[in-house]
Amino acid sequence: MQTRYTRRTLMKTAAVGAGALALGPTANVLGANGKVRVAFIGLGGRGKGLLGSFSKLKNVTVAGLCDVDEKNLGGQANKFPDAFATTDLRKILERKDIDAIVSASPNHWHSLLTIWACQTGKHVYMEKPVSHTVYESRQMAKAARKYGRIVSAGFQNRSCGGLTPFFETLHEGKWGKVNSIRVLTYRNRKSIGKLDKPLTPPKEVDYNMWLGPAADRPIMRPRFHYDWHWDYNTGDGDLGNQGPHETDLARWALKDPMALPDSVECMGGRFAWDDAGNTPNMLLVRMMYGDVPITCETINLKRPAYKGIGVGVIINCEKGEFRGGRGGGKVLAPDGSELAKWKGNQSAHYGKFIDAIQKNDKSVLTSEIESAGYSSDLAHVSNIAYKVGRPMPQEQVMERFGHDDDLKQSIARYGKIRTDNGVDAGIKWTYGSKLTFDNKQGRFVGEGAKAANPLMTREYRKGFEVTGEV
Repeated sequence: MQTRYTRRTLMKTAAVGAGALALGPTANVLGANGKVRVAFIGLGGRGKGLLGSFSKLKNVTVAGLCDVDEKNLGGQANKFPDAFATTDLRKILERKDIDAIVSASPNHWHSLLTIWACQTGKHVYMEKPVSHTVYESRQMAKAARKYGRIVSAGFQNRSCGGLTPFFETLHEGKWGKVNSIRVLTYRNRKSIGKLDKPLTPPKEVDYNMWLGPAADRPIMRPRFHYDWHWDYNTGDGDLGNQGPHETDLARWALKDPMALPDSVECMGGRFAWDDAGNTPNMLLVRMMYGDVPITCETINLKRPAYKGIGVGVIINCEKGEFRGGRGGGKVLAPDGSELAKWKGNQSAHYGKFIDAIQKNDKSVLTSEIESAGYSSDLAHVSNIAYKVGRPMPQEQVMERFGHDDDLKQSIARYGKIRTDNGVDAGIKWTYGSKLTFDNKQGRFVGEGAKAANPLMTREYRKGFEVTGEV
């Protein structure tokens, strides 16, 4: 008879082996028939999707399930009765019969979970953004190297059969020099609302474990799950939610520089919604890699697509302009005629993680943790610029931020989108003046650096620190 998981059985399972996490890499041997024994942490919407995809791979055994929410956990545990189920991820990490972790936890848990998993001998597939701060990106890569683990990221675009051929031709020089890149993150969102008094976390949630590294602050939104994306304590806004897929494409176009942008500057705000969110629903960012500008547009209000793209990238080159995203795209000539077109999908991405584990070869991966960290960092440095910004009317923003015709047009277009959504044109933007980053020193330098550098990391709750020594 199949076991049914209830509140009592889940709490009992979670309590097994209670105590400090036993660190130290284990000499895991792959399970029967060489299958990779995988545990899934975070079983909400994205987590269920990952569980469904990985469980269909013939060389995967679902060995563990974990979610701090008993409802999420119970729903999946009953589908996989042979898997170890717990609300405490530390119990997953302690087990020697688990080879790898696939995680869709909230952003603030990504780094610490990855480091703990590497320390206990487990390989990791981490959803984007792989980190919550720039500092965390570097520590994750250090842990992967130190413990010799395969650590991959959920940048599925890297395995898209409709994108890989384009980037191959781009890097071969077919389209000439990259002149500029535009990252587009247009997602229809709604207000998350606001409570008069703090939300009491659901009784079925282990709130201490849900918080983990994050600060224990009042939650003023009505919905506990998912809307953590719009609170900087636990999330990174939409440039750090949807956006990393597209910023990853921007780095790919530039042959994956293992560095942060030379500079970053922005304008934005949270408009039209009087809610509990503190991340911008409109954000315009300009960053520079050498002489190549990357302009990132994030808009969650009603707006038209830009050159036919809502979510994707526009890569302007000497000999054509690529417009596309997941599933493929096309290159257009200056007169608008189509020069090339690609179509495909990203179905092979999960299998490459498993293949890399079985071969013990990280080169099999299309999105390895070090590169994925830098792609995630483009959202982090943009958020830093926004956080240290100050209120400014649009006319003044135009004077300071309108460095070229493209930016001037973008600023004007943002102003129109805002008024079209019923926002008074006189309301000020938050303008984040240009921050300069020195990659050799690993920090911001010059104007604004004093305020920006502390934001490259965060304060951690006791017992959940991402330390300098991994």
